Amino acid sequence: MNESATNPRRLGLVAVGILILAVVVGAIVTTTRPVEDLDPASPEGVVQAFFAAVEDRDWETAYGLLTPDLAEDCRVADLATNRYEFDRVVIDDVISSDGVTVVVVGVRRVEVSDPLNPYTYHELMEFETEVVNGRSLISRLPWHFYCGG
Repeated sequence: MNESATNPRRLGLVAVGILILAVVVGAIVTTTRPVEDLDPASPEGVVQAFFAAVEDRDWETAYGLLTPDLAEDCRVADLATNRYEFDRVVIDDVISSDGVTVVVVGVRRVEVSDPLNPYTYHELMEFETEVVNGRSLISRLPWHFYCGG
């Protein structure tokens, strides 16, 4: 009988190798998948456009996605105080009620105030949107995007 063929250690190493390969393939598939552009007229699309503007540091565009009431209490410079880098943004839930839609977003953030020791963590953000003149706009931002008040 060939003992090396049924050696538990060898089987364990093969299983670990297969697991590592599966994780690597999964990571490659996930990171190379293109981002789906959402309908910009939808609440989800407005939130996606807001994060795209934040990523590009295009504060004028981000400000343009706010309702007039929220924009009245806010300035472009208020939005530009955001110092976070968002590594991953995923829409977790969309809740509509009485003309208001809440878009719940799961984010992985990186605090970059100390570039030698960045801090990464996960959290949920809630954006409230309303339709104004036929267009979805953000009527309430999460606290992370301090705006007026």
